[in-house]
Amino acid sequence: MDNEIINELKKRLSGHSTILDIGFGSGRISFDILGELTIGKIRGIESRKKEEIETDHLTFLGPENDKGVYGLIKSDNTIDLFDYYKYRVGENKSMDLESFNEKVDFSFSKAFKEFIKENNDRFDLAILFNVLHYTDIGEPEWVLDQVKGILTENGLILISFKNFKQSVGQIDEDRQEIDTQSMIERLETDFKTIICKDSKTESSIIYLGERIRPQQNIFEFNGAVAEVFGKFLK
Repeated sequence: MDNEIINELKKRLSGHSTILDIGFGSGRISFDILGELTIGKIRGIESRKKEEIETDHLTFLGPENDKGVYGLIKSDNTIDLFDYYKYRVGENKSMDLESFNEKVDFSFSKAFKEFIKENNDRFDLAILFNVLHYTDIGEPEWVLDQVKGILTENGLILISFKNFKQSVGQIDEDRQEIDTQSMIERLETDFKTIICKDSKTESSIIYLGERIRPQQNIFEFNGAVAEVFGKFLK
């Protein structure tokens, strides 16, 4: 992952921080963070089945076209997520399997809409890497509203998105078109921009922002203070 993003996350996340990785795929982004930061727990949701992920080698190749992942393919033609984690992080930085299972909670066949209905947790960082253009996740505006609602007070969003039609020349029924400029403007209404730039490896926009706390109406605040003060005088 981009060093600039890692450095910003190091400033803002701690050993107690919780992360939600929406549409984690191979887990690449979460694993990159695990390799560089000490955090509390990572929760991941992925709409695809576990077998689909493990046999989709292109998912592990990623935008870097990392040919080294071919060495991870097992005899049954699958790639194990824990093996990929160790490969991604490096043996000298990686946890053992027991610690990994305590720290990482990945759920397969879990749609974002389903997760939102049953979730009661709040997260310090929400990750959405190249998932917003898929139709099954929901309308982008709705997704961002839901994400904002499950973040902690100063929670972060790390999102990568692109105009799929513009980048590949067409868009199929499983994808929806995203206007990148409108998306940036939408993000900037709810988040304080930390990083916003084009990613050459991802061929998309990468945005890191901090949730803007809703400001209390000054008249409501003054009224509440006056009421409390009035009761005190009585």
